[in-house]
Amino acid sequence: MTGVAQAAIAQWLRNYLASLLEHDVGKFDDTLSFERMGLDSSALVGMIGDLGDWFGHEIDASAAYDHPSIGALSLALAGDPAVRRAFDERRGDDLNDEVRAS
Repeated sequence: MTGVAQAAIAQWLRNYLASLLEHDVGKFDDTLSFERMGLDSSALVGMIGDLGDWFGHEIDASAAYDHPSIGALSLALAGDPAVRRAFDERRGDDLNDEVRAS
């Protein structure tokens, strides 16, 4: 399920950043740093807070600094047991359906 969780988190990040930056969701490079995308510290904290709200688990804002790209952050969060548990328990298939519909 790590692959599913990672893909769902990465897609959520792409959708969120596309809306925030007014950018085409399909044109994101998952290896580009959030800083290079133009996000400042307040935008990163807001993004992490909204991501945590999305699947019902608080995420430490330092995660965006420790894992500063879509690919790195989604991989790290999908591998975090507490995040995975929240992903599995609180959203499960509904979360996957929501991401697929985006």
